[in-house]
Amino acid sequence: MAPLLIILFPTPLATGDRQDSIDSEFGIDTRLLETGDLIFRRGESLASRLVLLADSQSVYSHVGLLLVGGSHPLVVHVVSPETFGDPASVQVEPLATFIAGQRTSAVTVRRLDHPQSGHYASLAAEAASAYARQALPFDGRFDLESKDRLYCTELVWRAYLEAGIDLVDGVFVRLATPFGKGRFLLPSSLLNSRYLREH
Repeated sequence: MAPLLIILFPTPLATGDRQDSIDSEFGIDTRLLETGDLIFRRGESLASRLVLLADSQSVYSHVGLLLVGGSHPLVVHVVSPETFGDPASVQVEPLATFIAGQRTSAVTVRRLDHPQSGHYASLAAEAASAYARQALPFDGRFDLESKDRLYCTELVWRAYLEAGIDLVDGVFVRLATPFGKGRFLLPSSLLNSRYLREH
């Protein structure tokens, strides 16, 4: 089976590539994406650098959940206050915007590895979409106890938890950060989940 996506750096589009199957300079074949896939990116912002400092096990600093079905894939994710004027909340945006070159240097996709993956992925996508409709705010305290404020990895974890799968088996990272001490869910926890696979 051909890889779903293993791309670390932007690649130019080849002459003749179909625009409807390729998204942005990363050369992602959107025909291979499915609703419920997790899409990770390595960001270039200060917030992204701080995440990477806290998570030495990952080269990715942000994650969202894909919605596929329209003419262009969408990503549900938590927009942090890294850009002035952008509301810091759960939002849905086009994949091309999510991985736009000025904010991303690397991308990868993970998919649920389960006999009923489509069922669980669909339920997780519904949960994530509900968070976006409610415009749940960004959780700047990174508190896993609160359900009315979310950060990126928490959004994906909670969406799949509502679907019936705990992607991290209840195992969180304990850290002391400027935000305080506590349990955190880092990108590497999801990247290394036994329930996910990279094609």
